[in-house]
Amino acid sequence: MEKSKPLKVVGIIAVLLSLCLQTIGKPTRIVSAVAPQSFFSAGAMTEPSILNEVAVNQGIKSGKKSKPTKATKKTAKKKKAKAKKAKKTTAKPKTAYNRPYDTEKIIRYAMTYGESIGMTWNDSLAKNNCAWAAPGATSPIIKGKRLRTAIENSIQRVKKLQTDNGYQPGEFHFKLYLEKIEKGEYKLYFLMG
Repeated sequence: MEKSKPLKVVGIIAVLLSLCLQTIGKPTRIVSAVAPQSFFSAGAMTEPSILNEVAVNQGIKSGKKSKPTKATKKTAKKKKAKAKKAKKTTAKPKTAYNRPYDTEKIIRYAMTYGESIGMTWNDSLAKNNCAWAAPGATSPIIKGKRLRTAIENSIQRVKKLQTDNGYQPGEFHFKLYLEKIEKGEYKLYFLMG
């Protein structure tokens, strides 16, 4: 009988250990706590399977999530910072058609595009010495590819206006004039003469 008391203590310690591990919340495994079969038949324990293998996960057992440790918080912050840095490096490159606008590049593109469809760029045109179509404008909505497409469409309309008014292909003079308005936006005047 004296020999069975230490074995009872081992069994009780194993059960207490498994209960303690449940409260910590980390997946844990206790494999084969040693206790002879006579220990279980003596009535001290009736469930030998409890000691054979215990896998504990507090999130499943109690329905509570464990509190993050300082190390876990630091790791999470590092991952977040790394993801933010990766997002910045994969961001779309700035173009002339997004704020702040590169007006020189926009004007050069308008000149190149107009000339590619048979029009002639004329630097001497100004708002006060020629005709111009109703101005368009940049905005938070009309930017990037939309702005570039709007410029192309406006130049095509200017060409159509000139054609409809009897101008010959060599006489299609135009210029894009940008007038700064509030908050870094511009009015776009398509001058023709």
